[in-house]
Parts: sequence; C-alpha cells; structure tokens
Amino acid sequence: MQVKQGGLSYPSGHSMVTMSMYLTIAYLLTRKKANKKTRLLVYSLMILIILTMGLSRMYLGVHWPTDIIGGYIGGYLVYYISLRFVNLSEKEEQ
Repeated sequence: MQVKQGGLSYPSGHSMVTMSMYLTIAYLLTRKKANKKTRLLVYSLMILIILTMGLSRMYLGVHWPTDIIGGYIGGYLVYYISLRFVNLSEKEEQ
C-alpha cells in the first residue's frame, strides 16, 4: 500500500509528536505515588504505542526508518528538556 504524501520527510513529525506526547503522558500518570510495577506498565504501554506508530508510517511508505529514528530523537529531546524545566520549577517552589 502506497500513500501519496507531500512535504518534507525528515524527521517524521508524527514520530516526534508521538514520542514527546506519550512520554509526557506516562510521566504525568506516574509522577505522584506510582509504584515501580505501575510505572513499568505505563511506560511499556506508551512505548508500544510509539513504536506501533513508527512502524505504521514505514508500512504506509511515507517514511524511511531514518526519518522515524530522527523523529524519535527529536521528540525525546523535547520531552527531556521540558521535564528538566518542570523539575527545576518544582524545586524552586519548595
């Protein structure tokens, strides 16, 4: 199956948004009072969703694996930097 797609390919915007959004959701769900098993379950589910989205973009033929990996890296960087800002602001409030 081939989908017609216009625009730039690298990095995959879908991969970038999915990575940053689902990791942020996992963080927000587990940051308060989540035990280790719950945290592992939530993050595993989110990573499964992220990987499935990346595979679907390749299956549809709209991205190469390098596009997906680049999007994942960019999305993780957005998540990581945002998390550092949140943690800094929480420390300042205490």
